[in-house]
Amino acid sequence: LARRLPLLTGGARDLPERQRTLRATIEWSFELLTPDEQELFAHLAVFRGGATLDAIEDVTGAFLDTVQSLVDKSLLRRNDDRLWMLETIREYATERLDDRAAAADLQRRHADFFLALADKADRYLHMGAQGVEWLRTLTSEHDNLRAALEWFDATSDTQAMLRLAGALEDFFDLRGQVTEGRRWTEHALAADPRRTPGRARALRAAMNLAGVAGDLEASARWGREALELATELHDERGVAVCGQQMAYLAAEAGDWVRARELIERSRESYRRLGAAHDDLHAIRLAAWISYELGEKEHARRLYEEAVSTSRALDNKYNETYALGALATFYAIPEGNAAEAGRLVRQSLEIARELGDAHLITLALSRAADVLCLARLDADAATVLTRAQKVRDELDLHEVWIDKMNDRTWGRIRERVDPSTLTDVVAHGHAMTVDDSVDLALDLLDDLLRAG
Repeated sequence: LARRLPLLTGGARDLPERQRTLRATIEWSFELLTPDEQELFAHLAVFRGGATLDAIEDVTGAFLDTVQSLVDKSLLRRNDDRLWMLETIREYATERLDDRAAAADLQRRHADFFLALADKADRYLHMGAQGVEWLRTLTSEHDNLRAALEWFDATSDTQAMLRLAGALEDFFDLRGQVTEGRRWTEHALAADPRRTPGRARALRAAMNLAGVAGDLEASARWGREALELATELHDERGVAVCGQQMAYLAAEAGDWVRARELIERSRESYRRLGAAHDDLHAIRLAAWISYELGEKEHARRLYEEAVSTSRALDNKYNETYALGALATFYAIPEGNAAEAGRLVRQSLEIARELGDAHLITLALSRAADVLCLARLDADAATVLTRAQKVRDELDLHEVWIDKMNDRTWGRIRERVDPSTLTDVVAHGHAMTVDDSVDLALDLLDDLLRAG
């Protein structure tokens, strides 16, 4: 993007005086600062979208009094736990930073700080309440994380780029940024072929993100290399994670016996490692495989175990998946609209609480399935239209979800006349995600009240 400040100083004569003098005003304010304040002012330009006080102190080495002074002088804004600059002020600060010999070192410290942050978050994103907080933290720092990736790329620190891209896998998935996640992981993998732990982590990210995007061929390709490297590095958890994805791919290919063999092997490793949250994720896949092998009561018990264990571990991510599965595989086929509505309503509420676009769209798809069961076909079409639009925008194309949606659309088209369907689809496209969630919850509430 073109920079704003040069335009404001040398632009058209008919620009308002306020705009033409903006740079001069910022420059005048800068000159009134003490040397320490000037240095911090310039250093703060390294942050994109603001930063926490901890990040500022760690990266810049600033003292709290100096930070507070810039806030008092309106050169730095405070909002809850973040500090940030207006964009025009940050642009001027960037010019001052570029003039300083320490700029490169500061950018390195910034990138290293956010790599460490992502590394820590990677351990907790699927772990209950901690995971929810870490997801919010990474969301707030998305611009800074991008800046760190760009810095590692520009300075050819390919190992750091691999580590950061890999550590952000779950963030990219949970926040519906799958396309960006695939672009960074695959770019980093192409930049450095060395067989290191950083490459192993990025390979797993590429494997899983490709699966979320519905690119099963790419997922299998990355997965084979990831499994080979994890084995070479004696990384038992890495081997188990790769085996789990291979089990999913075998399931999608209809090789249910092979899928069971792989998922049981992964679960054995998780139990040996004490990786309860990893095993919780694997339980759901084991349940699906058992269901497809005709062991429906065993699968039900596994899904119920997943719900109870999720609650015990405060793992809402897995809880919402398991609740939805009980509706999809049991309550809906049994024709129990009230039970299906209860399960899906809980799942949708949790997904909204987590703020996870991926889970919200899945829960909306399941809500549409329930509404269709209750013969509320037009409402089902409205909700499903919004869910699919978001999935398309976020490049979410898991095969099993697409198949579920196709089945629901098939029933809707059989029972809704084309002109009505055109209208409700248009309504669904016009809705916001929040509106569609509210609509789905209201409709499910009506269904539950009706018994």
